[in-house]
Amino acid sequence: MGANFNSLRAVHGFQPPLLYGPPHLEGQTYPSAGSRVAESESQPSAQTAATSRRAKAKQTGQEFLQWLRQQIVDDTIGLNTLNAPLHTVDEGLLLVSPAIFRRYLRNIDHLELNEIQRGFQSLGVHRMTASKKNIWTYRLQGEKREHKLNGMLIADPLSVLELDALPETNPLLTAETPKAGNMFCPPA
Repeated sequence: MGANFNSLRAVHGFQPPLLYGPPHLEGQTYPSAGSRVAESESQPSAQTAATSRRAKAKQTGQEFLQWLRQQIVDDTIGLNTLNAPLHTVDEGLLLVSPAIFRRYLRNIDHLELNEIQRGFQSLGVHRMTASKKNIWTYRLQGEKREHKLNGMLIADPLSVLELDALPETNPLLTAETPKAGNMFCPPA
């Protein structure tokens, strides 16, 4: 005895089981269990993704350093003045943060501030404080009052930025972070 599904649907609202899939998916193939394994093997591993992120961070850091070098060579960035984003100090070159990274962002529209900072840090050319912090604090003695500057230090700016010379150390800046025990952050 055969069932007439159309009459059952009309009378009782009965929907026959879909043996071949819904009509809008007709002709499509469904993945088998074996194909799921093959797909997961073709996706990048977590290790590959981490390596890719590190490489991107280093590239971002290198691009920032190239821009910084060009700004210094072209004398288009303030250096050793009250509102300058760069200061020469006994310990190296102070990059006032986040001001220097924000200035770089004016020219770059596809990055975030923290991506640039992480990229710079990934290069390992900065000097860390004794307490293993990336940020140094300096006091800048202005004409009327004292200002605090926070920033990252490039320990050897002449070789890192491939420069012949930098201005003399800013005599108005003194490190608030103790110098004893400061360490150089080796490249990762």
